[in-house]
Amino acid sequence: MRPEPHFFVPTSVEETVGLLSTPGSVAVAGGTWLAPQLKDRSVQPDSLVYLGRVPELRAERRDGGALQLGSCLTLQQLASSAQVSARTPLLGRVAGKIANPRIRSVATIGGSVALGDGRQDLLAVLLALGAKVQIQGPHGVREVSLDRLYDESGQALAAGELITGLVVAAEAARRVVYLRFAPGSAQDYLTVGVAVALTFGSDGVVSDARVALAGVAPRTILPAACAQQLVGRPLLPESIAAAADAAAEACTPRADRLGSADYKRAMARVWTRRALEGVGGPFAG
Repeated sequence: MRPEPHFFVPTSVEETVGLLSTPGSVAVAGGTWLAPQLKDRSVQPDSLVYLGRVPELRAERRDGGALQLGSCLTLQQLASSAQVSARTPLLGRVAGKIANPRIRSVATIGGSVALGDGRQDLLAVLLALGAKVQIQGPHGVREVSLDRLYDESGQALAAGELITGLVVAAEAARRVVYLRFAPGSAQDYLTVGVAVALTFGSDGVVSDARVALAGVAPRTILPAACAQQLVGRPLLPESIAAAADAAAEACTPRADRLGSADYKRAMARVWTRRALEGVGGPFAG
């Protein structure tokens, strides 16, 4: 029988990276994904490296016009943070509605990013907000945009690397919306989620657009074609319809208990349109 893994509790980022550089080591924070994998032995590490005692990974501070969020902040901490509420309120609102209180109390923002599951609400919001991921590893420190984090196989990190935090720009003058659709419980995985962040010029023309979709591909996607239908134009029914069509065309959904591929593609069109209509123009209302 395979022996139980060694359990390490580092207290600094440097110590953590050193432990993770050893082959067979796996990081664990909230454990909402890892615990079931350990139970059914689909993951069998030689050692577990617990991240919960590293102060830098739980830090939260302003970084110029942005927030720097430690990777081990839990979803509940994001939801209750005064700084998040003031600077990126959409992120806090969405974090406070994911799954259930038990999950939110332990699941971390860094774990969500490292896992990269395309059905996650949080990743869609982070993508729309243009989040950057801070990483430290054996070869130093790097920062990468979330939309460029995953390689073709879906991997986010090289051997020994650790997500230390995320940088999320304040919503400020942007108009942001997140809508999700799940046919069952609100705690269930979504069929489709759409996060929108738009910036308008003083003339009412869209100057920047980010539309992120969850549930319609193996990874959360940020279709460039959606932005192309929106930027440089007022937010009118015609451009909204064109962006919704572009969203549907960008989808590569898989049929499952939540719907067929065609159904998910149709829902991507419907909910992208609704999200964009929910943003409203700069002179709306």
